[in-house]
Formats: sequence, C-alpha cells, structure tokens
Amino acid sequence: MSDAQRTTSAVVKGGMDRVCRDLTQLIAPLGFRRTSSRSRSWERRTDRLVHVIYLHRGGSTYGAPINHSVDIRVHFSVQAFDGTPAVRDQLQSDPLRDSRGRSYHLRFNAESGSMYDRCLEDLLRVTREHGLPWFERNGA
Repeated sequence: MSDAQRTTSAVVKGGMDRVCRDLTQLIAPLGFRRTSSRSRSWERRTDRLVHVIYLHRGGSTYGAPINHSVDIRVHFSVQAFDGTPAVRDQLQSDPLRDSRGRSYHLRFNAESGSMYDRCLEDLLRVTREHGLPWFERNGA
C-alpha cells in the first residue's frame, strides 16, 4: 500500500469513526446503544428481541479507498438475544425514499467535511422514518 493510499484510508476511517460517534448521540434517545466504542453497530433490546442498526461503508470490501468519499448503507435487523436472526429479512437503506420520493443522502467527504451534516441528519431521518416502523412491524 502506498503512502497516499494509507493517508486516504486514515482519512476515511476517521470520517467513519466521527459519523459513528455523532450518530450514537442522536439515536441514544431512541433507546439504541453502540455495541462497542469501535463498532458500527447499535442495539436496542426489547423484552424478547434485539433491534440492530448497522452501518456499512460502501467499497470497504474492495481494499483501500480510492478517494475521501464515505458512502454509507444502513442495515436494520432483528435478532434473538443469542445473536441469531429473528426475522428472515433485513431492511437496507439503498432503495428507501423519503416522503417526497427522494433518496436519503448517506455520503460525505471525510477530508473536507462537505455534506457531513446532511448525511448525519439523513441517517437519523432514515432511522426514524423507516427503521423504527420496520422494527415495530417485525417484532417490537
């Protein structure tokens, strides 16, 4: 890995860490707790099940990032207390649209901070508008 790739990776990792820290504060009032300080996963426990929110960074499976863009997909799932899926399917943010028919803006530039606030806002909006109702339909 070149020095430029290491630098880009560090910037993108820092951006992901920042958005996870900030999202933790926003969804805490909804009952979600981050599973660990380095995790991209949050849980909310009910009497019977665990509601899970997980952030996946686009391109993370293809090696080092090629630019400073952080593109996020949100996964909502329901699990049993032992971690096994309690609902066959999960909800992903990619196909979801807001009440005006627009997609959620779930990306930002980790180097410049461009679109960061909008991304964080939309992470909360997609959780409230789609995630919470989906959790209710799939085992409150």
